[in-house]
Amino acid sequence: MSRTCTYLTLAFSLLSIPAFGQFQASRVGPQGPISPAPRTDRVLVVDPAGAGDYLTIQAAVDAAPEGALVLVKPGTYAGVQIDGKGLRLESEMPGAASLEGMLRVLSLSAAQEAYVGGFSLGEGLDVTGCMGDVSLVGCVSIHNEVLVPPPAGVHFGNYPDCGVGLSRHVITSSAGVSLVDCALTGRNGIRYPVCDGSPGEHALIVEDSRVTVYGGTLIGGNGSDAPGCHGAYAGAGGDAVLARGATSRVLTCGGIREGGTGGRDLELNWSHGCPGVEFRSFDGAVGEECAIDHVTFEIAPLVQTGALPSYEITGPPGADVFIMMSPRRSWREFPASEGVLHLGSGLQLIPLGVLPPSGQLSRPFPSPVPAWHRAYASIELQVYARVGALERYSEPRSLVVTSPGL
Repeated sequence: MSRTCTYLTLAFSLLSIPAFGQFQASRVGPQGPISPAPRTDRVLVVDPAGAGDYLTIQAAVDAAPEGALVLVKPGTYAGVQIDGKGLRLESEMPGAASLEGMLRVLSLSAAQEAYVGGFSLGEGLDVTGCMGDVSLVGCVSIHNEVLVPPPAGVHFGNYPDCGVGLSRHVITSSAGVSLVDCALTGRNGIRYPVCDGSPGEHALIVEDSRVTVYGGTLIGGNGSDAPGCHGAYAGAGGDAVLARGATSRVLTCGGIREGGTGGRDLELNWSHGCPGVEFRSFDGAVGEECAIDHVTFEIAPLVQTGALPSYEITGPPGADVFIMMSPRRSWREFPASEGVLHLGSGLQLIPLGVLPPSGQLSRPFPSPVPAWHRAYASIELQVYARVGALERYSEPRSLVVTSPGL
């Protein structure tokens, strides 16, 4: 009988791994506070109370050098635009920082990467013209309680109008975007101007882009009813994902995907709105669903040296558990069987033990770990399991380690 092997894969967002240093490991909960990050030009702290380096996120983003970490304290902020700059934008505590305006990530070169983690998005998301990797982790944008009218002069009815409507979350002309554990919803439609219904918004529109969606929820808005006028049209339901363009490829792995319900013709009962679907394709766009089971684990998203977190892995009992380390990683990989996190060269393997009969294993972050010569280190993690011929992947997770010693 062959043994089951499970791998916890790590990748460091550095080009090289220096000599190992020794860190102590202790528990840090995902919602727990951390001590202030060191004051350097590579770690910029945003605090509306004035205890940080900047009062607004946009000011910190504009001042940040390439590759910097912008660490955001809890509060409500205006929208932010990352334009032509690779950096990491992180809420200190997941969900504690809210953007009232749009989050825009624009015009990254193939050599640049942007990471945005833990924000509540008030107005939506726009990723446009990014050739480098864009990672959105733990972001929430829920708008079903808000209603939207249709474009002027446009009617929405049944089958011919499937896939119409708008979205507040759009990815356009981008080479590799990952959404990990994000919750995005479309808004519901309203009657307009007097009798007609209007479509619900799509949770996500992808145009000529490659996108990976791990976990989370994508739910289209509901179309509104046509309440009683002869010849009126009910609104179509919004789709979870609508993809356009021959270069669009969307990989979805786990999570919840739901289309919104179509509105009803309440008078004649014939012009009901088309219901939304999990995935809709136009103009040759391709959608893929991971044909693999999932392994789950929990780990704090933001830590400091001296307070490294433990993580909890759930998987098949009897599995050998390892951590794999690599100085190179990519957030996007196709086909799905290769997983979203592809490790490069320079692998190191650290055995952690065997999953007990409960199928759950808790371990501190392994020591030793690499020492980094910069103000912070970004670590991407993913569980990988092999059970015979069956491959299992978890959603990726991410850590930021900050220390004056870096």
